[in-house]
Amino acid sequence: ISAVDRQKALTDAARSDHGALPLLLRARECQRRRVEELPRLLFRPNFTQYSGYLTSSSGSGGSRRLFYWLVESSHVDAATAPLVLWMNGGPGCSSVGGLLMTNGPFLANDRAELERNDFAWNRLANVLYIDSPSGVGLSEPGPTDPTELNDNATTRLNLGALLHFYSLFPSRAFYIAGESYAGIYIPLLASAIIDGGHRPGLINLKGIAVGNGLHVSINDNALLETRKEFAKILGISFRNDTAIETNLSVNSYNVMHTCYEQESVNVYPCLNTTGLVTYLRDKRVREALGVSDTVSENYVICSLVKIFTHYNYLDRDILPELRRLASADVFVLLYHGTLDYMIPTMLTQRLLERLPQDNDTEGAWFYCHWTFGRASTQIGGMQRSYLGGRLFYRTVIGAGHTVVTDRPDVGFQIFTDFLSPDKDRQPRCLPPEICSVLPKQQASRVEYQHKASTAEATQYSHRCLRLNAQILAIAWLKPEPFGREALPLAEKIKLDSPTMRPVLSLALCLCCCALAECQRRRVEELPRLLFRPNFTQYSGYLTSSSGSGGSRRLFYWLVESSHVDAATAPLVLWMNGGPGCSSVGGLLMTNGPFLANDRAELERNDFAWNRLANVLYIDSPSGVGLSEPGPTDPTELNDNATTRLNLGALLHFYSLFPEYRGRAFYIAGESYAGIYIPLLASAIIDGGHWPSLINLKGIAVGNGLHMPYNESAFKSDRRALTDAMGISFCVLELSVGSNGSEHSQRLSVNLYNVAHPWYPGSEADGYPGLNSTGLASFLNDRDVQNALGVNESTLQKFILCHDDINRIYRKTERDVLSEFVTLANHSVSVLLYTGALDLLLPVGLTLQLLERLPRTHGQDAWFYCLRRPGYGLQIGGIQRSYLGGRIRYRTVIGAGHSVATDRPEIGLQLLQDLLEPSRIWPQNCLQFGSENAEVCNGQGRQFGQQILLLGTLLVLCFKGTDA
Repeated sequence: ISAVDRQKALTDAARSDHGALPLLLRARECQRRRVEELPRLLFRPNFTQYSGYLTSSSGSGGSRRLFYWLVESSHVDAATAPLVLWMNGGPGCSSVGGLLMTNGPFLANDRAELERNDFAWNRLANVLYIDSPSGVGLSEPGPTDPTELNDNATTRLNLGALLHFYSLFPSRAFYIAGESYAGIYIPLLASAIIDGGHRPGLINLKGIAVGNGLHVSINDNALLETRKEFAKILGISFRNDTAIETNLSVNSYNVMHTCYEQESVNVYPCLNTTGLVTYLRDKRVREALGVSDTVSENYVICSLVKIFTHYNYLDRDILPELRRLASADVFVLLYHGTLDYMIPTMLTQRLLERLPQDNDTEGAWFYCHWTFGRASTQIGGMQRSYLGGRLFYRTVIGAGHTVVTDRPDVGFQIFTDFLSPDKDRQPRCLPPEICSVLPKQQASRVEYQHKASTAEATQYSHRCLRLNAQILAIAWLKPEPFGREALPLAEKIKLDSPTMRPVLSLALCLCCCALAECQRRRVEELPRLLFRPNFTQYSGYLTSSSGSGGSRRLFYWLVESSHVDAATAPLVLWMNGGPGCSSVGGLLMTNGPFLANDRAELERNDFAWNRLANVLYIDSPSGVGLSEPGPTDPTELNDNATTRLNLGALLHFYSLFPEYRGRAFYIAGESYAGIYIPLLASAIIDGGHWPSLINLKGIAVGNGLHMPYNESAFKSDRRALTDAMGISFCVLELSVGSNGSEHSQRLSVNLYNVAHPWYPGSEADGYPGLNSTGLASFLNDRDVQNALGVNESTLQKFILCHDDINRIYRKTERDVLSEFVTLANHSVSVLLYTGALDLLLPVGLTLQLLERLPRTHGQDAWFYCLRRPGYGLQIGGIQRSYLGGRIRYRTVIGAGHSVATDRPEIGLQLLQDLLEPSRIWPQNCLQFGSENAEVCNGQGRQFGQQILLLGTLLVLCFKGTDA
């Protein structure tokens, strides 16, 4: 209360006939220690807060002092807002630490500063945090004997502290919430409140909520079994399908997240609590909070040594208490993040199966998701009701052990619904002034359009000389394959004539230079590009034929290497699937150097694949993306025709860029490219183009379809994943059509990654559920199309995925395992990988295919580099190898259908491993992050090479017969 209100209360009490009341108020105010200021707080709070100690006893003799921190409501009148007690688990974890990393108004950053939490729970309630039992967090230490460290003693301690709190602060509607081992703490405390006769007169308990709670004994075999089952489903079990091991950098709290390296101040495995711990160890902070001198200065968020290892855990489940609370009309809400390995979703589900489920109560629940100033209704997960609607169970898609930390907007919705349960399960999207979840205003950015400098123009003019030497040498030394496929003019030139050779050589040089450079259309600038590229790029059309008559023109975009010398770097062809999805669109949303944002601007991709290679993107077949349209008959739209089309386009590319002839070549892609790629790779080998012209070294397919699409074959794998994710399969089936691409907007399930929100979609959105609006707007801009050389005569509206082509396309009628074997036998490396959160093409599909091959090695973990402060080698998932290691299969933790989009750092590691298949451990980890794009372009080396090539050209042109 304010100073004025406090003084008025004291004055009124002094005038009262009750002489004890003034003394009571004075005693209360002495202990109600208000926090006046906090060091390193980055904003001005609009709420009152108190901290100090509450006295209690665990029953073993002597008093105990537990630290508390109360933050009053910021957006609802604190005098009438309910009171919520938040409890962290462990046992031994600090609730005050939870305040600064979960749902409190402050979030401690890595610099030990307090930032604002826009999803703080004290927007709607007064929230109380108590460190319990004794010795946890900022509470004073107590004895560590068995009579003190057990659930009964902790319950008495918590109840006594709560009673002391009510002697200091007035009574009102009361709720208890928490997570993890609070699944034991909270039901026991709530039962003790009822048994002690404190409800509703003193403690007006209305409800309890537990997130990712442990409701069974910590030693229960069910806990271990569900962990193993969960790990296997998500593709993170290895070594004979045993459970994951935490010493391999698996983030057990959220398998989708990276693992922070351990430090002395960090006791949450894999979680970064360094800034939080540093803040609460600061002497000025402790003085501001009134921390007792008897509390150790070495604050730890979880006391593993003194508390956790000595605690006597409950040896039964908590279901009887949950029943009792529900029968006493106390609302019970249990929610569970679906990516938690510590306490998997299935554990709570199987406990609740012993209760009678209310009829027709299983279905989706929803939350409000604010994106660029507007709210959309998103599916939060699945919900079930028990005991006449007094007990609700919810899953939370995309969250791990700490829902409020992983998905703060979803956590806020859960809290909103908890305070006022809604039978129809529809979220109440609070206005921005109540739940300030609109994105912060972004600083204005200066648009940069890249234009060729004088040095670049000089380099461009020298390129003709380099091409002259290369084309002349190729046509002279090996005229047969190259001349007939790429240079029809060579067939008419009699190279055997000694007298004509110098003249014809010079003419051929100039002719080839003109032909190549006219078609090698360099991209000089791009509208709305927000950085200066340090690489060269080309775009235009490649001419080919599908075999049904007539030529086809496919659009291509080549981005040369930015961090490896482009003159020697390998060439990688990237293909999107569909059929009907644009690879050029994939450039701007997956692994290209540019990422299109929602404002149709191009931002830098710090994990772009052209860091390591020259990357070529081709829109195929005809009519896809920016390629020119062609006939839409069955002879044109099938796998054989597409293979011929892709091969012809590739041969035309080599005629335009002969410097890539014989250079290491790789093909990579995702989804239906699981069919495209092995067929194209086999055609390269069968057509005699390998390895002299197209030196194919390896292929990689992410989340590929390698067999005919069969809904029934996918159903079991989808059911396993949806069960692990806590999503009802029978409801989810409504959102998956017969071709696997349909979607129900009513359910808003993101089939491409079940852990991600579903974008409401728009006319420009070709991926159902994914936001490609900015990308489509960029590529439909006339200035952009002019910059890329898009043919205006065939100009069509760009769509990321062309549904009409997908419907007409005659898809594969067999699997491509034989192609994989053929490639492996030709020493072409095959890398297949699958994001574990993909519902469209689940992990099990590719494994079913590959298990028909003899396995070379058993299942084990694979790793990737994450070069960020505090992070090191990370586990990427599990891998298996076949046919002597020439075929490798990997799962990718935390990724969905598009690995390079969901986990870009892992995507770049996969490319590095494709280019260097013999390497087992990630070495020479790349330094990721923003940097000066003007460096590492190798222009000095290229200039030296151009001078050398100029001399070579002169020698070749005039040396004569013996050249």
